[in-house]
Amino acid sequence: MTVSQKSKKIALAGNPNCGKTTLFNTLTGSKQTVGNWPGVTVEKKTGIIELNNESYELVDLPGIYSLTAYSIDEEVARNFIINESPDLIINIIDATNLERNLYLTTQLLQFRKPIIVCLNMMDLIEKTGVTIDIKLLSHFLHCPVFPISASKKTGINDLKTAIINKEKSSYVSKAKIPYDEVICKEIQYIRPELKVIAEKYNVDLDWLSLKFIENDPLVLKEVSKELRDIALQIRERIHKHTGMQAEIMTADGRYAFIKGICREILKKVHYDKENSSDKIDKFLLHPLVGLPIFMLVMYIMFSFSITLSGPFIEMFDIFFGGLFVDGFKVVLESINLPFWSVTFLADGVGGGLQTVSTFIPPIFFIFLFLSFLEDSGYMARVAFIMDKFMHWLGLSGKSIIPMVVGFGCTVPAIMATRTLENKRDRLMTIMLVPFISCGAKIPVYVMFAVYFFPKNPGLIIFVLYLTGIILALITGQILRRTSFKGKAGDFVMELPAYHLPTLNGVLMHTWHRLKDFILRAGQTILLVIIILTMINAVPVRYNQDTGQDDTILNIIGQTITPVFRPMGIEKDNWPATVALFTGLFAKEAIVGSFEALYSDVKIKDDINIENENEEKWTFKSLINESVQQFWVEFTSALSSIINPFSGGEEELEETDNVILREHQKRFKNIHQVIAYLLFILIYAPCVAAIAAAKKEAGTKFAVVQVIYLTILAWIISTLYYNVMVFEVLSVLWISIAVVMFFGVIMMFKKIKIN
Repeated sequence: MTVSQKSKKIALAGNPNCGKTTLFNTLTGSKQTVGNWPGVTVEKKTGIIELNNESYELVDLPGIYSLTAYSIDEEVARNFIINESPDLIINIIDATNLERNLYLTTQLLQFRKPIIVCLNMMDLIEKTGVTIDIKLLSHFLHCPVFPISASKKTGINDLKTAIINKEKSSYVSKAKIPYDEVICKEIQYIRPELKVIAEKYNVDLDWLSLKFIENDPLVLKEVSKELRDIALQIRERIHKHTGMQAEIMTADGRYAFIKGICREILKKVHYDKENSSDKIDKFLLHPLVGLPIFMLVMYIMFSFSITLSGPFIEMFDIFFGGLFVDGFKVVLESINLPFWSVTFLADGVGGGLQTVSTFIPPIFFIFLFLSFLEDSGYMARVAFIMDKFMHWLGLSGKSIIPMVVGFGCTVPAIMATRTLENKRDRLMTIMLVPFISCGAKIPVYVMFAVYFFPKNPGLIIFVLYLTGIILALITGQILRRTSFKGKAGDFVMELPAYHLPTLNGVLMHTWHRLKDFILRAGQTILLVIIILTMINAVPVRYNQDTGQDDTILNIIGQTITPVFRPMGIEKDNWPATVALFTGLFAKEAIVGSFEALYSDVKIKDDINIENENEEKWTFKSLINESVQQFWVEFTSALSSIINPFSGGEEELEETDNVILREHQKRFKNIHQVIAYLLFILIYAPCVAAIAAAKKEAGTKFAVVQVIYLTILAWIISTLYYNVMVFEVLSVLWISIAVVMFFGVIMMFKKIKIN
C-alpha cells in the first residue's frame, strides 16, 4: 500500500458479468481511455462524465467477487480504493443473483467511503416473478440504492442526480456486519495497535483490524514482526474456540447478514418454472451438442469475418496504397527529393501503412463477433463446455479462462493464471496457453489465407485455431503423465443470464480492441518494415549464381534455411526463415518482414507500372478505383454468403499483387504454405510472453517451454509436409520427427519443472 493524494474520481465496482462495463459505456459514451494499471497487465478503463457543469473521472475497476487481494484483480481494485480514495464508489449488483453479488457489497461498505448501490438487470428480475423492496434494502445497507437497467438505459438519470447530490448528502454507510462474538472481541483487542496504520492510509480502523485477523498479506506487510506474531496468536485463539479458520468465520458473518437481508426484501409474486436462460442452456450446454455448437459458432465467426472484410481489404489496399505510396511519391518527387529518400518514405513507410490498413477490416469483424458473444453471456459458458476436456487433461475448468484470454494476447493470459489456487494447475496452464492463437497471429493467418485460399479463408483460419486446441490437448495428456502428475483443482463459476448486447456496448468494446491493434501491432509491423527495408537495401557482396547483390538478411536467411528444408522451406524462400526470427519479437512482425523483404521487387514493379501508365495520379481517380473494386468484391462476397458451397477447388491465379506473386514464386505448393502456418501456430511465443512465463514460473520453466514449442513446431510441420508430398527422403525425415517426439516425452519424464 502506498499513500497518494485524494483526487476527484468515481470508482465503478462489481462482480464479473454484472453489467458494469455496459453502465460504464452508458455513462461515459465516447470519452474513454483504455490502458493497463501501473506495473500489471490488467486492463484499466477510465472515462469522463459531465454532470451539472462539473467533470468526474469514472474508473472501471476489474470485475471481482471479493476484496481479499489474493488475486491481481482484487489487489488492483483494493489498492485503488485505498490509495486513490475516490469521491464515490458505485457498486453494480446483478439483481438476478443478489445474494452472491452482495458479498462484495458488504466488503465495500466496510471501507466507510461514500457509496451508491445500483441494482442492475431489473428488467430481467421482473420476468422471474420476483420483486425487490428497494427502500428496505437501502435501509439495511445504510446507503442509496437505485434500480437500473444499464442495457436499456432505465434509471440512469436518477443515478446521475444522486452523483450530483453526493456533496449535499452523506453516502458513507454505517452498516454493521454481525460477526461472531469471538471475532468482535479480537477486533476490539487489536484496534489500539493498528490505529496509527489506519490513520496513515486513511482507512477504517475496524476494516483494518478485520483484515489483520484474516491474515491479509497486504496488511501484514505493513506491520512489524511483533504484530505478525500477535496475528498468529489471535488466529490460533479463534480456531481453538470455534474450530474454524478466521477467514471462514468472517465469511460466515457476511453471508448471515446477506441471507437475513434477502429474506426480508425478496418477494415471489408468481412461480416461473424455468427462465429463458435455463431453457437456452439446456440446449447449448448439453453434453453431446454443446461442444459441436461452440465449434460451429467459432467457424461461423471466422468465416463470416473474412468474407465480410474481403471487399474492405481490397478497397483499403487500393485507397491507402494510392494515398500513402503513389500519392505520397508524387508529392515527394514534386519537391525534388533524392530517389533513395522517396523510395524509403513512399515504399517503406507508406507501404507499411498500406499493409497495416489491409488488416483493419478482418480484425474489426473478428473483434465485433467476439464482443457480441462476450456481452451476450455465451463466452462465459465456454468454460463449462470445456470443463470436461479440462478434467481429461488433469486441469479444472477454471483453466479455460486464461486460455480464452489468450485469444486476445498470450501475456495477460499467462498473468491470468494467478487466479488459479493450485500451483500445478497454474504451471500446466501456462505451458498450454501459447497453443491458443493470439490476436497478433491473426494478420499472419489472414495474409496467407486470403492469398493462398481465396475461396475458403475463414475455414483455414478456423482449422488453425482448432489445431492449436488439439495440440494443447495432446500436450496436456503428455504433461499429466510426466512432469505434472496430480489432481486438478475444483471449479465453480456462476453463469450470467443471457441478454441481447447493446449496439453501443459491442461497438465500444470492438473499437477499443481495434485501436489497441492499430497502435500496438500496427506500430510493430511498421517498425519492422522500416528496419528490415533499410538493412535489406545495403549490399554486402555480389552473388555470381544469382547475378544480384546479397544483403545481410539474404546471407543469414540462406544460411539458416536448410534447417527448415524438411518442412518445405527451400533455399530461395529465405525471407520465410527471416520472418520466423522477427516473429519472436512480435508475431505480427512476420507480416512486416515479408513486406520489407519483398520491397526491392515491389519498387521495381512500381517503376514498371509508372512507365506503362501515363495517366496522372489524382485523388479522384483513386476514389473511383477503390469504390469500383469494393463493389466487385462486395458482390462476390454476397454471392459466397448466399451460396457458401460454390467455392470449388483452390487455385492460385495470376495476380498483380507483388507480395502474393512473390509468395507464389517461393512457396511452390499449398502444402509448403500449410506446413509454414503450422510452424507459426506452434513455435515459441513472442519475447513478451516468454518474459511473462519466466516471471510467473521461473527461468527453467520458460526455457523448457520455448525449446518444447519450437521442437514440436518443427516435428508437426515436418510430419505434415513429408506425409503430404511423400518422396524418397520423406521416410528419413518422418523417422527423425517421430524419434524427436518420443525424445521430448522422455525429457518431460526426467526433468522437474513444477
